[in-house]
Amino acid sequence: MAADLVNRNVAAIVTSGSVPPALAAKAATSTIPIVFHTGADPVATGLVDSLNRPGGNVTGVSFLTVASASKRLGLLRDLAPAATVIGLLVNPTDPGAETAIKELEALARSQGLTLHVVRANSEREIDDAFTTLAQRAVGALLVNTEPFFRTRMNQIVALAARHAMADMYPGRDYAVSGGLMGYGASGLLPLENPPAPWRGCCGPKFSRLTNGCAWSRCRLSPTPDTRSHSSGAT
Repeated sequence: MAADLVNRNVAAIVTSGSVPPALAAKAATSTIPIVFHTGADPVATGLVDSLNRPGGNVTGVSFLTVASASKRLGLLRDLAPAATVIGLLVNPTDPGAETAIKELEALARSQGLTLHVVRANSEREIDDAFTTLAQRAVGALLVNTEPFFRTRMNQIVALAARHAMADMYPGRDYAVSGGLMGYGASGLLPLENPPAPWRGCCGPKFSRLTNGCAWSRCRLSPTPDTRSHSSGAT
């Protein structure tokens, strides 16, 4: 798809959510401006050289949801202090997953917690992941930042409730859907209205690029407005 857009000589390419589409666009062109928004670390995943000077033809918005994973673990510990065995659900295709795993494993060890990592990239694999977590007597669950998981939000929330796991998510939409709590950037909105994050965050940057801004100097924008949201469940 990225190659097709390049062949069409579009003015700019906008990618939403996960890192792979942005990396595919970056691989396809070094001249067409690319604007992304993601929860992953854009430097660690190879999207840009730095936040202040992205370099090349790529810039965008980072929601810092991966960077706030340690805060979510802390909040989960406060919510479920009796849970010493924590589950972490990640998507194995997510370039930022291994970084999140390493950081959370180190933090869990420092707090005397056991972290069990399960990986899923399909509806069936999510079911299997929860079966594994239940067998390991996991009492609380962290769901890593991942656009695919948002498409399976109701499934994940229902499985966490079925297995009586205190659940913490990377955004308020999970809490609205019945999850215990979400903590993340307030700019991340539910998928039923996908253009909204682009209009609110990427839109102004896209406008600057298409009106003469040198994109190699167009500073990448972090979204620091990070909030917690509870479903009110007891």
